[in-house]
Amino acid sequence: MAKILLVDDDEQFRTTMTSSLQESGHQVTPAENGKMADARLRNSEKFDLVISDIRMPGMDGIALLKSIRTYSKIPLILITGFSELLETENAASIGANEFLAKPIRLADMNLAIQKVLQPQAVTSEDDPTGYCRLSIDDFATGRQIKFGIYVRLPNDKFIKVAHKGEDISPERVRYYRDKGVTSLYLRREDFCKYVGFAINDTVTRVLTPAEQQKRANVLGHIGDVIARQIRHDGIASDIYATSVAFFEATLEVFTQDPKAVQILEALKAHTDHLLAHSVGVSLYSGMLAQHLKWTLPTNRFKVTLGGLLHDVGEKEIDSEMFKRPKRTWGEIEVRSYQSHPRLGLSILDELKDIPEDVREIVKQHHENCEAKGFPSALIKANIHPMARLIAVADEFCYRVLRTADSDGVEPKAAIQGMQTHCADQLDKKFLEALFEMFNARV
Repeated sequence: MAKILLVDDDEQFRTTMTSSLQESGHQVTPAENGKMADARLRNSEKFDLVISDIRMPGMDGIALLKSIRTYSKIPLILITGFSELLETENAASIGANEFLAKPIRLADMNLAIQKVLQPQAVTSEDDPTGYCRLSIDDFATGRQIKFGIYVRLPNDKFIKVAHKGEDISPERVRYYRDKGVTSLYLRREDFCKYVGFAINDTVTRVLTPAEQQKRANVLGHIGDVIARQIRHDGIASDIYATSVAFFEATLEVFTQDPKAVQILEALKAHTDHLLAHSVGVSLYSGMLAQHLKWTLPTNRFKVTLGGLLHDVGEKEIDSEMFKRPKRTWGEIEVRSYQSHPRLGLSILDELKDIPEDVREIVKQHHENCEAKGFPSALIKANIHPMARLIAVADEFCYRVLRTADSDGVEPKAAIQGMQTHCADQLDKKFLEALFEMFNARV
């Protein structure tokens, strides 16, 4: 077992942790501050490991770490928390070996010690695909968190900085955002719980190398679509960043299913614009939901996933007709096109645990407020609210992205066209939200 130097200014914590570590078989020497610990090490006292709090008066944990690294490579575990987020990232760059999130649990302490002293015996959880990135603004609600929160370091190491059940103040989140912290992470399984998406074997299983490559190719293409085609000038930067992060997290869990990847590959192969249009509708729908203060993660997830899948049935229709403007289609082609909501529902049957609201989006996104839509000519009151929101994003993307009908126009021109030509067909509340989001009231 290890000879440990335990550094913390809280006497009760030192006593409790010393006792727990000794019960685990370790030899523990307590030190009540950084200066005392630094002096012991400089006097050549032999230790296998240092465990130190970050927040201490006088010489804090960061200063102690800096000092130690001038004369020793002894492993050092820092005790941190959400309040020390910036200090944690700084400590990692200086050379801290491991981190423990407050409040400390003995099992976590023992695992951290094992990681440092016997790394070959520990299975690493630092797989970037095992985490979902969220904008830090998603944590600015002031609610008690329900899951562990992690930060990601440049070496793809993930550090837990908050436990389930902690309170995180909006002021602290705003402070970190102002200091340039943009993202925090949840474990993939926790993100599924966060958004109400069922955890099944497709979420938790390890993809084969071939599946991983296909997934990487699709995600790479989607990333290129976002960078090249999603126009966001005029949209508040926090809404854009939060929605993109949430979209990427949704993709992270959705594409763990190889069938989902196959569907996205088919959208990409169908025509040049079908997958790009689907990505655009998903993102702009997410931004609309954010602008409208739809803060429940379950609803944002359904809107984001529903936007991505709303036109999935089109992949079953002859791609040649989509290479011509819709105004040139004959009656048979129009009927074929109007079948895509029904075809989409059949495709969703191949996927596991798709929320019923997403199915309603796929089924109803071409219904309209004049009761002249398809497939059922529903009146407005009978159209699912999420489908009405998606319909606005769908029309916007049809105008702003490149298609067989258009080279794409600027967002404000697209909004003006919507106001002129189809305002009565779209839900006024969601159309107004689009105007406001782009600061483009006409």
